Amino acid sequence: MAERKLRVIVADDHPLIASALRDLLEREHHAKVIAEVTDGQELLPLCEREHPDLIVLDLQLPGLSGLECLRLLKTRAPQIKVVVLSAFGDAETVRQVVAGGAEGFVLKTMAPQHLLEAITQVAQGQLVYPRSARRWLTHRPPVELSPFDEKLLSLLAKGFTNKELAAELRISPNTVKHHLKRLFRTLGVSNRTEAVSWYLRRLPTHQGDYLIG
Repeated sequence: MAERKLRVIVADDHPLIASALRDLLEREHHAKVIAEVTDGQELLPLCEREHPDLIVLDLQLPGLSGLECLRLLKTRAPQIKVVVLSAFGDAETVRQVVAGGAEGFVLKTMAPQHLLEAITQVAQGQLVYPRSARRWLTHRPPVELSPFDEKLLSLLAKGFTNKELAAELRISPNTVKHHLKRLFRTLGVSNRTEAVSWYLRRLPTHQGDYLIG
């Protein structure tokens, strides 16, 4: 039986770059680019229809910015992995991408092979970031979670709504809201997206100029 190919959506506002990324991924990587988009407004509906495994996401998208797309994606479909491709590697951009929940961050100035390696590592469940991101990825106080909180987080990561959480946990919707507020305080986050990002992350290790963990 043939090995299942990684299903990828490429989101870049330059059609030529998007096409080049498609060629690169399908030629050099065990992947199938199922769609290309050049406008952020197109990305979320497309993901709902196509259910990709991974998105290569440019931050400079018209309609809906890459950061806005990232935050909405991680709220609605946190199981989709995201590798951000950016022309800017300043500290604030990296911080926002980390906070948004992306699994990888690659500069457009890097060699194409580096992007392929990053996608492979992210597809395998790792995080790939510049070393400058260490302060945001690793400086987290230890948190002890109850089995209930662990289950609540796992359901959030699967995209459960409050109504679905109430049914699954056999509690009222108001009780769900109470537990979510308490959990957010425990984790030091302010919303569902940040809670899911916290849950999905692992402590990274170093490899060259990037963190892989």
